[in-house]
Amino acid sequence: MRTKLIILIILLCSVAFSAPKVTVINSNQTQLQLHVFINPLSIDDLKPIHVLIGLPNDKYPGLQVQMLNKQNLSDIADKIDVASVEWIQKQKLRGLYVATLKIIPGSDGRNTDLYYQEMTITINFAGQPRSEEHTSELQS
Repeated sequence: MRTKLIILIILLCSVAFSAPKVTVINSNQTQLQLHVFINPLSIDDLKPIHVLIGLPNDKYPGLQVQMLNKQNLSDIADKIDVASVEWIQKQKLRGLYVATLKIIPGSDGRNTDLYYQEMTITINFAGQPRSEEHTSELQS
């Protein structure tokens, strides 16, 4: 219970001042699901989002990412980065293992004038944690 509360507090603090909206869909001992909604008004709204996530151990958990709802950039920017989700660091903070999840809103890599408006990120704590692989495979 303490871990869930810490995860929720950290998540809320990290997204309180950002334009993209990150919502917790599901949170339990084996899985955390996040929904990211991006409605950019400027190019700054497409900058990477960093979310601190509490972990049950010192291994990176598995990631599944689903990208949804391609939208036209219109007058916001000419080109943007490819959308991705990856672990960028892990540490022990006040006795709790945590890792930073870097979420880059962006294109599918083929069409840089389109961006994904929504992302569903599933973090799997159960099963074999991934300690070597840090970047998720994107599913369209």
